[in-house]
Amino acid sequence: MSAYNGIGAYDNQTSSETKQEGRKWFFLFQVFYCATTVPIKSSICIMLIRLTPFAVYRYILYGVIIFSTLSAFATIVGILALCTPVARTWNLNLPVHCGPPEVLTRLGYFISASCIVSDWSCAVMPIFILWNSQMRWLMKISVGVVLALGVLASTGNLVRFQYVIAYENTTNYYYGIANIAIWSIVESGTGIIAGSAPALAPLIKHIPILVGGLL
Repeated sequence: MSAYNGIGAYDNQTSSETKQEGRKWFFLFQVFYCATTVPIKSSICIMLIRLTPFAVYRYILYGVIIFSTLSAFATIVGILALCTPVARTWNLNLPVHCGPPEVLTRLGYFISASCIVSDWSCAVMPIFILWNSQMRWLMKISVGVVLALGVLASTGNLVRFQYVIAYENTTNYYYGIANIAIWSIVESGTGIIAGSAPALAPLIKHIPILVGGLL
């Protein structure tokens, strides 16, 4: 809906009404993106918690869940509190009661940095879990997939990091923030795949050509 209403377009390609609608949908996207980071990171951490026999690793993973939750909550509160009333975020005709755009930029950097920390935590932890473990090969492959996808998700976050400054654009604002949305979707989608991949193990067991010597 954001793209349909002008996000990704240059200033001279959209009307003021379209821009207002695009801002509203992008605002909702920001809130829901931050909210989705919690179940995505939590599902990956819970899966790793079930696999590790070491208490210290479980405590670290619980810490990642708490850290991701608090980071997302703080960012959502910051986004909602940026303008009073909230509708001023997308309706520029309302009286000005908003913080400077630099605040949104800092919130963007904060949630990006938080996601990078949690992504790398989830990506590195499987290395320690797999080290000298007695897991079946099929399970090791599942954990390895999580590791690889965690690195990929973090890469998407690093790419998005350079586009966060677009929140301060005074011209072609809608074109600039499109890159933030694109890489946020890439990061979230990769995280969903990483959290869901281990659940495919029971299915793979019923595919003879894939089972071979993995079990």
